[in-house]
Amino acid sequence: MRVALVEDHAIFRQGLASLFSEDGRIEVVCEASHGVEALPPLIDAAPDVAVIDLNLPGRSGLELFRAWREATPRAAAVILTSSRDPVQAVAAAEAGVLGYVLKEEVFDDLSKAVIEASAGRRFYSPGVSSLLVGHHAEPPCTLTPREHEVLQAVAQGDTNRRIASRLGVSVKTIESHRSNLMHKLRVRGAAELVRVAIEKGLLPTDRD
Repeated sequence: MRVALVEDHAIFRQGLASLFSEDGRIEVVCEASHGVEALPPLIDAAPDVAVIDLNLPGRSGLELFRAWREATPRAAAVILTSSRDPVQAVAAAEAGVLGYVLKEEVFDDLSKAVIEASAGRRFYSPGVSSLLVGHHAEPPCTLTPREHEVLQAVAQGDTNRRIASRLGVSVKTIESHRSNLMHKLRVRGAAELVRVAIEKGLLPTDRD
């Protein structure tokens, strides 16, 4: 599994690289330390998952993820943070981030978070999960990379048949993805699906 590390503290980043090296299943293919400068290497390296610090110089890790996902719709990320603000965790999940790990829990949970994210599944470290329960937050809406691709195609007005042809899957599979999207966003039609997705930051606006 190919992973990128975006972390501005060099010693901590080296520690993460060592952690993955010892794991044996994860190869670090890209490292960066700046929120703006990290984007081109991320696009070029095309990792399966990027591990991104929430607080980066230049722009936040969440802003970096959004820019990367706009260029690479199937982008998957795990956010690292020292912050215990549940609002940030919800915002990250609603943007499509699949993993969210407190830095104090990295050595226990980061490898698992990366593996889950590579499979399109969400993973919160225990400290984050307890924060969300205490905050009484609704389960955030997260999409798999494939669902995000389908959502973008729907926003462009493509038919199910055209989307299926482009992605190399059956029309029935696309219908299933659309049904899942509408269930997750609690909508009933394509127009409402696109509107709500934009409101939640899952699709770029004309201003982006």
